[in-house]
Amino acid sequence: MLKLIQNESIKIALRLRTWIMAALIVVIVLVAAIVINAHLKPNANWKQTLLNQNAQAEATLSNPRVYMPPIDRLRLKAQVAINTYDIAHNLPPGHQDAWVFTTGALSVGQIGIVFVTVVAGDIVAGEFASGTIKALLTQPVNRTRIILSKYVSVMLVTLMMFALVLVSSIVIGGIFFGFNGIGEPLVFVNAKQVVTQMTTGSFITLGYAFALISGVMIVTIAFMISAVFRSSALAIALSIITLFVGVSLVQLLSSFTWDKYILFANTDLMQYITGGPPVTGMTMGFSIVVLAVYFIVLNAVSWRVFVQRDVSS
Repeated sequence: MLKLIQNESIKIALRLRTWIMAALIVVIVLVAAIVINAHLKPNANWKQTLLNQNAQAEATLSNPRVYMPPIDRLRLKAQVAINTYDIAHNLPPGHQDAWVFTTGALSVGQIGIVFVTVVAGDIVAGEFASGTIKALLTQPVNRTRIILSKYVSVMLVTLMMFALVLVSSIVIGGIFFGFNGIGEPLVFVNAKQVVTQMTTGSFITLGYAFALISGVMIVTIAFMISAVFRSSALAIALSIITLFVGVSLVQLLSSFTWDKYILFANTDLMQYITGGPPVTGMTMGFSIVVLAVYFIVLNAVSWRVFVQRDVSS
């Protein structure tokens, strides 16, 4: 089994596009740091600006003639609290260090997921498209081990992609903004629209762990599509389309209570830390159960299609 995983990993590593995708991730992180650094212009009057914003917000909140939905009122109160905290702790808007930069670099991880989706969408379908599947199945190894080795290899690529984003953002962020601040509190608005705080290190750990879970689910979908279709190009295209359409579908159907059962409504567990779920009443426990069910079903479909597929044609 380990030999099969090693062989699959080597095949992925030997492809030029794998290294191009890895290089692009580092370049994107580097460009982001350069752009942020170029726009970090200290504003001597930033405290007064925040005080003015608070005054305007408090005037709006206290005006009985101004109607605001409860959620917007909570958000405005939270912003006032964050502004007050920044003033008290001398934290100008947009302040950066390696750790704040690393939290922002999570968005680069989403781009990385697209790259790994390409790998996952091709890893099985590509064998059929190139005809190498026949040679692969002549080995004295059952199909279950073959499909499992391919899946484990894709998961290893997913893990390494997130590790690359994390390490490159810490290193590049430290070079541009310094390494101080990992133990300092990060103030943010939680899922209940209440101002809360946790150490920057804890926030980074949660953010990347939850992003990895999301990545695993999305890549598992791409892997299932790859197992179902013989065309590599079709499998990759459908995988990427599913990735982007899924998120839009959740937003489009957010007014329906059954929307919470859609996979993409549950992949982002960070929504229970900050922002809030798309459907009222959803909990982290609920999302974990939904993800577990989808995970089992998707892998079951991949396994069943692969082990029963006729490759004689």
